Amino acid sequence: MSLLIGDRLEALRSAVTTSHRSQFRRLHEQCEWSARQVLPEQHPSASITWLGAGAPNLALAHLLTGQPWYLTELRRWLRATCALPHWGKEHMPDTDLDAGWLCFGLALVENWVGHLLPAEEHSMLQAKLALQAERLHQYIEENRGAWWADAYWQNHNWICYSGLAAVGYALPGHPGSGDWTAAAAANARELRRRLPADGADGEGVVYWRYGVPWLAAHADLMLTAGDPEGHNAFKDFDFLRQTFWYRLHQAAPGFETIIDHGDCHDRRSGHSVALYYKLASEYGIGEAQWLANRVADQYFWREAYESGVRPGVMPEAYLEFLWFNETIEPVSPAALPTGRSFADLGLLATRTSWRDDANMVSVKASPGSGHGSWREGHILAASGKWQAASDGHSHPDMGAFVVIGGGEYLAIDEGYSSRKLSGHHNVVLVDGRGMRGEGSYSVWKNLPEVAAPVLHACAAGVAGTGALGLLIVDTAPCYPPELGVQTMLRTLLVGPGGELVIDDRLEASAPREWSWLLHSDVPATQETPQRWTVRKGFGSLTIDIFDAGTTTGTESVEVSANPTSSTPSLSITKTMQRLRSDAGPVKQARFTRILQPRTDPHGDMAAIRPDAGNGVFSLAGDSAGQPRLAGRPGAGRRSTWFFPPADDGASRSAGPLTLAAESAVAFEDESGGGLVAYGASHLEIHGRKVDLSAFSQGSGDAGRVLSLRWSADGEIGMAGE
Repeated sequence: MSLLIGDRLEALRSAVTTSHRSQFRRLHEQCEWSARQVLPEQHPSASITWLGAGAPNLALAHLLTGQPWYLTELRRWLRATCALPHWGKEHMPDTDLDAGWLCFGLALVENWVGHLLPAEEHSMLQAKLALQAERLHQYIEENRGAWWADAYWQNHNWICYSGLAAVGYALPGHPGSGDWTAAAAANARELRRRLPADGADGEGVVYWRYGVPWLAAHADLMLTAGDPEGHNAFKDFDFLRQTFWYRLHQAAPGFETIIDHGDCHDRRSGHSVALYYKLASEYGIGEAQWLANRVADQYFWREAYESGVRPGVMPEAYLEFLWFNETIEPVSPAALPTGRSFADLGLLATRTSWRDDANMVSVKASPGSGHGSWREGHILAASGKWQAASDGHSHPDMGAFVVIGGGEYLAIDEGYSSRKLSGHHNVVLVDGRGMRGEGSYSVWKNLPEVAAPVLHACAAGVAGTGALGLLIVDTAPCYPPELGVQTMLRTLLVGPGGELVIDDRLEASAPREWSWLLHSDVPATQETPQRWTVRKGFGSLTIDIFDAGTTTGTESVEVSANPTSSTPSLSITKTMQRLRSDAGPVKQARFTRILQPRTDPHGDMAAIRPDAGNGVFSLAGDSAGQPRLAGRPGAGRRSTWFFPPADDGASRSAGPLTLAAESAVAFEDESGGGLVAYGASHLEIHGRKVDLSAFSQGSGDAGRVLSLRWSADGEIGMAGE
């Protein structure tokens, strides 16, 4: 049976001129591109993954049409690739990404059209595949506990095992094939068990786009090869089932660009049309089909030419053809809730609507690839697999946030860096220093388990409440012990319009200098002693300062990175503009800021008022001057109330609410209101006491989060994401 095809070959041949016509056009054009390439006679210093990615396009085009020129061009690619004595040169030749990519691509060639090659060339291909697969397998056997062999949360693991499995299935008669497929299947079982069930990827969106297609590819290999475990490959893989929702909620408004937590080469390298098609087909996700079509129609070629990730999206044409299922109806995300939380990654992503001009906030608060991988990684470390949780693509950025308004990035993340520093993120420094492990590439390597942040709450509002959400995290354990940081409690309250209240409560065992950071693409300008504004294009972000005794100014920060060890000469650089507030030296400090993104850089801000005596902040204004919310009328007045942490825990009143809670954010307009609260013990809405026991609030610390909404006539409801 043909790998990735199964018993569909004749149906796919017919689909070339019917349901899959546009996908075949893409495939054919990619083959024409391949025919124009000058192939290397010797291994270049740069990566050669593109050779493995390109070959299956030519093979599939020939398999579908029988046109001989595809096969002729494929033979040229095979001769050049098989003549290279090693796959990979500058970093781990034969045992890392180059080998994984080429094993996978050429194994498909062998399975699909190998029998059509001249005998000598066919023998050459089979021998080369067997040699490279054995080298990969030998690396695994000799390096258990070291690097990708057991690094379950890393794209290198996913790619190399997929390549090994493909060769095993393509060479069923080889003495080593059973060992190769068995090793990959065993790793796949670990992935299904260990990767977070909510689908969030700690490596960030760019490496989601680069790595997650390999999880789908290996599952499809197992399924179409008739592997005994193939029937479980998709069905029992919760991460794959849910991961589209992570990707969707990490799309910037407009869907073309991304939120760049983690290592991200740029803001445009985030889409895989092929993977969207596959997730849509396997799990019936109409929104994935919709996004695939939108990217293919509007964004594909700009990403193809501007992306900093190689080999990029163009060689995925064969997967786009094979994974497209025309029976899946595209569904716009317009009716979906506009916020979602991913507890394992400590990720909160909320937006005002699914419109292109929406405001958006994204916050991340987890160690390494997530809280689960952190715990399990240390268990594995104790058993000798010390590198299982090693993740070079995560940053010392717990509690860092990104804000977008008016289609512009207003509070930004650094993207990619070789020397990862907390000072490149929107966090707090202590005596100019950041979190443990900073200054290196693999920040989390060898850190103790206690170095993780304590995530108290991470929740988005229910449907119809715009960008409403909150995240509460104590990052004190993340800082070097010698700094004596005892409390680093960050409370982020997101209003329905993407307004963001950040309350940082800080304490150390000795007086320290505390520095609050916010980065942007362009410098902030000072409007008043307590107000700064970032203006960029059609967007603006106003930062209002409500803490006393701090000094604030701006400075530039340079960031550089080599994003791939297989190409040492590759370098990317970035200049960020920093807004910095300093306090101290003192044992205790508090930073309280309100950030308001707007689409019109010259538009009026909603009025901010600290309610006297109770610590509640309120925003009020006509809806015409505030961001539009999905599913709510555009007329009338909207008021928002932010309840930062209170010292006494007593009830506080604001607008229609009387609330006893550790922290909360709520709003009301002419059609009703919404609330997200942490640690609520008492709630009244318009004088009516709410029986909190009637609302399920989950379990554990997350069970202390209450999210609800009410209508204009007083009806109260609650819904999950």
